[in-house]
Amino acid sequence: RITPECLFFFGLPSSTMMQDSHSISSAYGTYYNVPVEGEVQQETLFSKFSKVAVGVLVGAAVVATTMTVYVGLQDAETEFETQSVFNLLTRPTLYGGARPTLQPLEARVAGVDIPNAKRVEIALQSVYGVGPKIAKDILEATGIDPDIRAKDLSEDQLTQLREELNKPDYVIEGDLRRDIRMNIARLQEIRSYRGIRHRMNLPMRGQHTKNNARTRKGKRIAVPGKKK
Repeated sequence: RITPECLFFFGLPSSTMMQDSHSISSAYGTYYNVPVEGEVQQETLFSKFSKVAVGVLVGAAVVATTMTVYVGLQDAETEFETQSVFNLLTRPTLYGGARPTLQPLEARVAGVDIPNAKRVEIALQSVYGVGPKIAKDILEATGIDPDIRAKDLSEDQLTQLREELNKPDYVIEGDLRRDIRMNIARLQEIRSYRGIRHRMNLPMRGQHTKNNARTRKGKRIAVPGKKK
């Protein structure tokens, strides 16, 4: 219900300030309406002042928000220019917790990432087909200290290791896996004893299979309905 007090609160002229205003009676009482069409409503000094004040407040809020965003972007750009990317990634987070420290990238040899923390003589054995003997031979050929850690290897030393492993003297990784797969397929094709044992997933070097041999046979399968 619109009353003269409501009109005054919203900065609108009340019925006494209107010219030629009229009221309509209804079941809920008398309501004050806007002037008849064609009539000009007079604005009070309070309504004009309220509109100006609201406009000033909205403008001030927009300017303050814009300045805050601008200053924040300037600070972030300055901090990024003065600090390295590593420091920006490892500094404490916004919530106070420290970020995990970045680990150096693992050295890659023969397409395999060798562990950084191990001695190079042990780390080389992560390559499929490289054992203790071959690892020692490679280090002797390249003149690298076997006790040095993999993370301390220089780029020249890593290049020497890659070139040594690429020689045809060593059969490693994909080539070795392919040779083993082809040898097993040949044994199965000629139906030799070893080929048959490969096909049956059983050990082929004379081991007993009554009690153990679970590595080749797999997990036990329960047979339902078997009676003693």
